[in-house]
Amino acid sequence: MIPPQEYVRKSLFFTRNDFGKVEVIPKSKWLSHRYEADIIPPSVSNIQIHLSWVDTMLRVYESKVSDLDALVIIGSSYWEVDRPEIDFFLENLPKKATVYIGNLEPDRELIKKIKSLGFSYNLFGFDELPWKNIKTSFYYE
Repeated sequence: MIPPQEYVRKSLFFTRNDFGKVEVIPKSKWLSHRYEADIIPPSVSNIQIHLSWVDTMLRVYESKVSDLDALVIIGSSYWEVDRPEIDFFLENLPKKATVYIGNLEPDRELIKKIKSLGFSYNLFGFDELPWKNIKTSFYYE
């Protein structure tokens, strides 16, 4: 018999949306009930990492990353479970890029990683978002 908490975790894992379609939820529907959470809880491995649409997003990042001059990281913990994903984005970033961290007291290991890769970085608080002159997104078809 599977304990209830394990059953919930496993059933969430197996019911994740893997249809290859991601929709932006309009602000007017943010508080509407949905069957699945849109987040990865802190200190938990990303159970969505193996979904086909996530893989597509990672491949698109790899194909477009050479055009980027900045990476913005917001509120990252950089715990052991987070590192493979964050490292993927950092390690593929062009050396000319600047890393912006939306956390005035970021994890020391994250700063070590950024420095070891030779990137410059800037810290900012949420009252001073650095969006000016940054290519903030890219699209794929």
